[in-house]
Amino acid sequence: MSATGSAPMVGREGPMADLRELAAAAAAGRPRVAVVLGEAGIGKTRLVAELADGLVRERALAAWGFCSAGAGRSLPLAPIRGVLESLHSQLGAGFGRLTGRGRDAVAALVPEILAVPGTGSPVLSQAQLFDVVIRLLRDVGQARALLVVIEDVHWADETSRDLLELLARSLRDERILLVLTARTDDPAFARCEALIAELGSLRHGVRVELARLSSDDVSAHVTALRGGTPAPDQESRRIAELSGGVPLLVEEVVAAGPDDVGHLAERVLGYRIDRLSPAARAVVDTAALAVLTASPDELSRAAPLAPGAFDAGYAEAVSAGVLVRRTGRVEFRHALLQEAALARILPGAEREAHRRWSAVLGDEPHGLGPLVAAAHHRRRGGDESGAVVASVRAASEARHLSAYAEEKRLLVQAADLWPRVPDAEERTGTNLWILYADAAWAAHLLMTDGEECRRYADLAVQALPADVTPHERAMLRLLWHRTRWGGPGHLPPDEVLACVADVTMDPPTESAMLACLEAVDALLDDGRSDRAGEFARRAVAVAESLDRPELLSRALASASIVAALVGDDADALATAHRAVSVGDRTEDVFVRVEALMSLATVQRTTGTDSLETHACLLRILGGDRPGPLPGLWAHAQVEHAVSLIEAGRWDEGRAALDLVIDEDVAAPFTRRAGRRRAHLEAWAVGAATPSQQAPAGLDRDGLIELCYLEADIAARTGDPALGRAWVRRGLDDERLSRSPTPRSQLLWVAARIEAELVGPAAAAEEGAAVVERIEELLGRRPPRRPQDLAFALHTRADLARRVQADGPEMWSDVVDAWRPVGLPFHLATALVRAGAAHAAHGRSGSAAGLLVEAHEVARRLGAGPLAEEAVTVARTAGLRRPAAASGDADLGLTPRELDVLRLVAEGASNSAIAATLVISPKTASVHVSNILAKLQVTNRGEAAAIAHRAGVVAPVAKQR
Repeated sequence: MSATGSAPMVGREGPMADLRELAAAAAAGRPRVAVVLGEAGIGKTRLVAELADGLVRERALAAWGFCSAGAGRSLPLAPIRGVLESLHSQLGAGFGRLTGRGRDAVAALVPEILAVPGTGSPVLSQAQLFDVVIRLLRDVGQARALLVVIEDVHWADETSRDLLELLARSLRDERILLVLTARTDDPAFARCEALIAELGSLRHGVRVELARLSSDDVSAHVTALRGGTPAPDQESRRIAELSGGVPLLVEEVVAAGPDDVGHLAERVLGYRIDRLSPAARAVVDTAALAVLTASPDELSRAAPLAPGAFDAGYAEAVSAGVLVRRTGRVEFRHALLQEAALARILPGAEREAHRRWSAVLGDEPHGLGPLVAAAHHRRRGGDESGAVVASVRAASEARHLSAYAEEKRLLVQAADLWPRVPDAEERTGTNLWILYADAAWAAHLLMTDGEECRRYADLAVQALPADVTPHERAMLRLLWHRTRWGGPGHLPPDEVLACVADVTMDPPTESAMLACLEAVDALLDDGRSDRAGEFARRAVAVAESLDRPELLSRALASASIVAALVGDDADALATAHRAVSVGDRTEDVFVRVEALMSLATVQRTTGTDSLETHACLLRILGGDRPGPLPGLWAHAQVEHAVSLIEAGRWDEGRAALDLVIDEDVAAPFTRRAGRRRAHLEAWAVGAATPSQQAPAGLDRDGLIELCYLEADIAARTGDPALGRAWVRRGLDDERLSRSPTPRSQLLWVAARIEAELVGPAAAAEEGAAVVERIEELLGRRPPRRPQDLAFALHTRADLARRVQADGPEMWSDVVDAWRPVGLPFHLATALVRAGAAHAAHGRSGSAAGLLVEAHEVARRLGAGPLAEEAVTVARTAGLRRPAAASGDADLGLTPRELDVLRLVAEGASNSAIAATLVISPKTASVHVSNILAKLQVTNRGEAAAIAHRAGVVAPVAKQR
């Protein structure tokens, strides 16, 4: 697209410099995102076009996508299609090469330019489609500097807005500058405000806001428009007053003449149209009402003119500066001109024009764009029967592209027209309840408005006729249940099972598999893991027979979690790894992430190391900063931090939590990261503030985790009574017995609090009730794994300590149970208690050894209060003070910090440290900063000198 207007731009030197600076950064491999904002006519398009012209001269690629007003907003992914078409026209044969395995997906989105011989159109998930488009643009941006422009994003459809946000978040080192423009004075601007806020909050995102021209700029602009002839001061002031400093209006006032302006809104915006002949007005009016940008031939067939009259009218509209022809399509020179034309069309003429456009599209339009256009033109032209048919067909096409928001809108549009079309069912081949059910499912997949989803499900139930099959009734009932999952009103487990029993399982279908997974979820929530396994196996069998990898991965993930909960660890791990392997074949990021999250859950449940799984998850989701799925990134980052902390790598865990806290992600994720961070500080320095109450909306596992964290924080910071209150909240929840790991953690904290509460605060009666509940939960299920056994033994030992019935052998058994588990803080805690018990029974030799080991583990972790407790116990018992182990000098560093210090002493950079230890460069930088602070030095050289003097420099093996 070339810059418009013959006169040079004025008053835009600052914004242009900003954009060129962003383009230079992008060309150097530091991608940028810019949102250019301003009112109508302010010069957004001109500014970006000037930028594009300069970049193209420097051999960059420029790809444009346009959003249109009115019905065009409902055309899914229209601006993305425009970008791909633009790239195809410039890359030619290279376009297919760059898309690689995503060729089918691009063909489904833009079949006109990339047909795939011998194949039908593939059915894609939204994640697959988004991933392919984003990968294509990123591949191009690796090979060439690329400017991607999306004009008038305030008119973009919801699916395009989602894809653009994912694209912006996915950029890493590509040579891409993504520019979006938006009209801030358009009512539709509210639709894109969230997107603009998100993009502006990115580290690589910038807002560029265009102000109105100053009086001097207006004068300079007028002079340029008149070929260098300045306007008299009075006339220049008059033009500035009439135009308000809006560049387009300056041009219009100059062209109309200030003496001919009159009322600005009525005359300046429409004077070009008012001066047209009747034939030219007919051409302009017809073009203004088109949903799709038309070719001259299509426009001629829709206009109410003979061929000769059309040619004359079309030529006049172009020469008058109302219409322009770009790449074989007819467009308005500016959206304001189209709006001025629409405001002048009389209702009767408008209805007739819609009928003519409907005739041009034909009785059987094909493709998403023509079907959306047909639905609009038929409805506005009075053909409600035809509009219902086109809306239903267009919704099906939108579903094919996973454009869920537009599918939902089209389905609801058809449902609204349904009562006025007596033979709608015969014409469409479907019925009203299915339309509402599909709308509910589309709303569910959007994961944004739960109330809307439930409303459509309710409407589907109301429209359900009495003669539907049991299968249909059951699937609708399960859909209704799914829209209420996690909140009040969902079906009891036995009702879910009754519905599943009515679902047809032979032949196998996707519906059958989904029904089985609903049964699994309901049974797990009810604590019936053994029965859930039956349905999980059925879901896997159905998915295998359908040969649908995305369904099979999901079914295997569900089956792996069930296997872990029933104690079949080998099967759980094998099934989870298979789910990941199958998911990788789908190239669907959602499927892959779900499978990896299930594997991590299984690994934590079975006591298996999950660090590599979390690292893989984070590579997919963006690494050190949020990628295309910020919520999932934040969840994975917190889970990774928990695994690091449990493994004793506290500094890395702290850094991972800080990444989430510092990013602009949803409040529940930052809140969870914050509480995990506070819990770590309670372990590390004994200083943190416990919360007084839980936030609303927590699910079962979230509430139990919070109760564990807050109880432990309160107890370790001197408020065991508050800790007991949090414990009781968790223990009183009947769902606690269904969550093995959170239950074990909460019982571990609860028993310690009861053992340490003394005096009036102990509240003997309340304490007895807590102890009774702990013992009841411990007795429900014997420990199956080493970690479960260690937690159970430690909990029982603390209960015995409460009544002074614990002894050395009991605590020695606890220590032995913790040693193979790999939770060093828990081991150190048990070592302190064992040392105290041995000392109390006169076993000073063994007590000293236990306390020395406890102190060393705590010191290496950075657990100050626990290390000090070991010293206090030793001093009270008259034993020697525990000191550092003799292997390394006592520099006060954690084991991981010692690894980093050795590499610093060898001259390694942060990048080299990161590569050697398989951590991120940012984490390496955090370690180096912590080391400098602990050693009280100012630079790496001083730290290296201390390392050499202390004798800690040694080769560090690369982590695997």
